[in-house]
Amino acid sequence: MEEQLRQWFLDWINTVVYLPDAILEKEWYWQGYDEGLRMSFLRVQEELRSLDSELALLRRQTGKGFTSAQTILSGYHQAYWELRLIYAAVDNQLADRIPKEKEWSLRDILYHLIETEWAFYGLFRYTFRYAGTKPEWPQGKAPESFMTEHFEIEGQFRESIFTGDITTMLGFYDQLHQRVLLGLKEFPDGRLSDPIFFWEPQPMPARFRLIRFESHLHQHTIQAEKTLGQLKVNTTEIKHLLRNCAQTFAEVEAGLVFFPDDAGDLIRKRLDSLQKLSGAVRLILQ
Repeated sequence: MEEQLRQWFLDWINTVVYLPDAILEKEWYWQGYDEGLRMSFLRVQEELRSLDSELALLRRQTGKGFTSAQTILSGYHQAYWELRLIYAAVDNQLADRIPKEKEWSLRDILYHLIETEWAFYGLFRYTFRYAGTKPEWPQGKAPESFMTEHFEIEGQFRESIFTGDITTMLGFYDQLHQRVLLGLKEFPDGRLSDPIFFWEPQPMPARFRLIRFESHLHQHTIQAEKTLGQLKVNTTEIKHLLRNCAQTFAEVEAGLVFFPDDAGDLIRKRLDSLQKLSGAVRLILQ
């Protein structure tokens, strides 16, 4: 059910993200609300928030709750969806346009994010799983041989992924992001103070390294928005509405990643409501 919910959300984004804002003024009524099609976007966010609250209640009733590490990762997942909304309406031509001399294109920004996030994950894999397992892999800073294996074998990084269609690149990013979440979701809070070496002159605690996933994403999401502005691509009201939906969806999805069991009935009920809602919107758009 989790995958069905995610696929519905992706399909719905693809249905509406390219629409002009004028479409929001079309008539659309719900329970006495007469605010045009705009209300349908708000209803999606409300349905997702309802599901999020129901899942939170279920977790409390079963004695489950986010660890400190999972709380940090949830923020990282929200930042991921914020970026994905920015790239939802980006085609190859727009991705490769350079806003100014010596500045990055949207493809450059995405490549940097994918490469850096996978490197961040490699630091955790090395420090807490592989350091000391080979003579050439000692405690401390991850050696180049490990990081090469992390990228080329574990990550399956290939040049063709980053030079081809932007949708292929985004799909690759989606898969890697999911692997990072799954790979770190059981990280013990008791080790958040453990040091991890990287490029800085001193090691930094694991808590900082986890938080850096999110802050680095926000840093370059702002850069991507700035780039779009330089390219005269304005953020529409529809994209703002979608971003609100994506933020709530990220909270729902993070909970389902960390606690995937026993939520099928709740998801099925809300997914049915969301499918009916998006179906009604599609009829108006025909």
